[in-house]
Amino acid sequence: MKLSVCIPVFNFDVRRLVSDLAQEISRKKIDAEIILIDDASEDYFQEKNSEITPRVNSYIFLQENIGRSAIRNMFLRYASGEWLLFLDCDAGIVSENFLSKYLEFFAQNPEATAVYGGFSEDGAQRTLRNYYSAKREVPALAARRKHPHTSLKGINFAIRRDVFAKINFDERISTYGYEDWMLGYSLAKNEFPVDHIENPVLHLDKTTDAEFLKKTECSMRTLARLLKDKQYADAISGMKIAKAYRLLSNLHLAKHFSELFNVFEKPVKRLLLSGNYFIPLLDFYKILLLCSLMEQDMD
Repeated sequence: MKLSVCIPVFNFDVRRLVSDLAQEISRKKIDAEIILIDDASEDYFQEKNSEITPRVNSYIFLQENIGRSAIRNMFLRYASGEWLLFLDCDAGIVSENFLSKYLEFFAQNPEATAVYGGFSEDGAQRTLRNYYSAKREVPALAARRKHPHTSLKGINFAIRRDVFAKINFDERISTYGYEDWMLGYSLAKNEFPVDHIENPVLHLDKTTDAEFLKKTECSMRTLARLLKDKQYADAISGMKIAKAYRLLSNLHLAKHFSELFNVFEKPVKRLLLSGNYFIPLLDFYKILLLCSLMEQDMD
């Protein structure tokens, strides 16, 4: 059984990640290939990462950034394995048996279609991004298994090639946010199960607090577009923040929250960037921003 390790790269040093994977492949004689696609990274990162070209099977450099969904779908052109293992470029390997554990699961569960290994946060990094992720995005295995499709994250998951050829990332979502959710929804809608195992990577995200707020704002713009597009109505109906917005809208309060955004935007951002992290405050900021965006013409 051949495994294709697929790593989309953007402005991150992946030398250690590739080295750790290549060592396990060599040490255990695993039938696997490592494929990198660089989404138009800065020259600095392209030069650094070019050092590991001899250790990968394919390394493709894109001239223009095509986004998180499209680049992941592109791996189908280059991968030859029965299973595709997607790893974010800021993932760190913490187990010498990382690939082996996936392969053992595939062998023991021949009917499996998609598998999520999970991730943990880097405790050495005290940032708003890591604090939020630890509180909201890293549930225990038992909790993940209760909501298998909505718990799926793109940082560390495997999917059978024939399934991914049918159900892949929605390229209509070209901006940051919710591509993972939509993949999980599509798998659920088409009755493809998602299994969960304890085989985490370490999230080595180096996003500053200011950068994380910008990403959060971008994700809210993405969600606003989805909310305004009726074809996504069923897909996003289970999102907590979408439910919150619809409740406010039904109560005719969304416009008032939009007006509050103009009042609270600067003081709330100042508090969020102060280093004293309070997740409910971030939730408050997100719903205010979403209500504001829903009042705007975003075309």
